[in-house]
Amino acid sequence: WPTTSVYGKGADRNITITAANTVVNNYTFLSTNVSSGGSTITVNSSSGFSTGNQILIVQMQNYSAGNAGNYEFATMSSVNGNSFTLASGLTNSYFSGVFNSTNALSTQVVRVPQYTNISVNPTASIVPSAWDGYKGGIVAFRATGMINVTGSINATAKGYRGGLGATAAV
Repeated sequence: WPTTSVYGKGADRNITITAANTVVNNYTFLSTNVSSGGSTITVNSSSGFSTGNQILIVQMQNYSAGNAGNYEFATMSSVNGNSFTLASGLTNSYFSGVFNSTNALSTQVVRVPQYTNISVNPTASIVPSAWDGYKGGIVAFRATGMINVTGSINATAKGYRGGLGATAAV
């Protein structure tokens, strides 16, 4: 049986979502690369993050290094300005610094709320902030108890932006 850390610790208590388009996550992005085993990451903004938070680190785009799609969860043991010290070293290396281009190299950091119980009312919804080339497009939370969704959790059209497309030669 998994430990409670898989399901959350309940630090954010019970929550009932009553409004449409509610964002429960906070987002930032790495401003420097970090190697496997590293336990300090530097981000663009620490706003909305604090000691004890669980975070999701995701290599979103990777033109020249590592693997896009690599991710892992970590717990923040301290915050000092825009530096987060993690409770343990990272399993993967993460790269960032070229954003919003065809040669993008970006890693985002998402705060993962830890609820006890969560309810999403019938006309309410949880959505991510839209992907903006730096961050967004992900919904993540954990709960130790009941998750009751009569509304929706929806990330439709909030992830990667579509390309320019092409027209067929006639």
